[in-house]
Amino acid sequence: MDIFIISLPEASKRRERIAKILDESQLVYTVFDAVNGHNGLPSSLVHLPDDGFRKVFKSRPLSKGERGCYASHYLLWRKCIELNRPIVILEDDAIPLAGFKDALAELECLHRTYGYIRLETQFGSHSKINSVNTCVDLVFWDANDMRTGGYSISPEGAKAFLDASNRWLYSVDYFIGSSYLHHVPAIGLFPPIVSAPNDLGTYIQLDAKTKVNFTYKITREIYRFYRSCRMKLWNLSWKVRSRCRT
Repeated sequence: MDIFIISLPEASKRRERIAKILDESQLVYTVFDAVNGHNGLPSSLVHLPDDGFRKVFKSRPLSKGERGCYASHYLLWRKCIELNRPIVILEDDAIPLAGFKDALAELECLHRTYGYIRLETQFGSHSKINSVNTCVDLVFWDANDMRTGGYSISPEGAKAFLDASNRWLYSVDYFIGSSYLHHVPAIGLFPPIVSAPNDLGTYIQLDAKTKVNFTYKITREIYRFYRSCRMKLWNLSWKVRSRCRT
């Protein structure tokens, strides 16, 4: 499978570490120069962040770093469709673990059924779907809102993400975790084959805080409850449909 590493050109320490790990595993990869949101978005994407929605329901617009991160993943989803085959997307602070190389061939097969597969560490409840091999299980995550450090995606999954990204309402990790928006289940490997130690800091800095209008605090909490309900209903529906198929 094609492996793409999202990395800002100036993030030399990050690039060097993940490149060294992949080189030692004799894996071929492509470094994708990430979009630096502090320098603005490409002209074709500049209209996509919905600041009006964010202000009312999330209390603040997407930060410049969050915009750049979303744009970088968005462009690689396009690349996946262009290649017409599944790809692996890694952020440059991720660390592929011992089972990473062996799992690549399995991912090709799994993507005949699933559009998105989380490869990195995740916390929270999950349910086993089946065993991928003697060491790794395929699971369904009830919540998948944290980080986008490592995942694989098929052209079908990429198209679903793109179709639902006509407005950027959330940070990209929160969007991927919002299955009710794009109808792509939060499938993953457990134990994970990518670690996300977050030991090199972050380039996704939030913008300076501003005082939030009390009305927007209320609408934010209402929307949080609404999203929680939508996610619980979607997860339940997917599990029921999945059991019926088996």
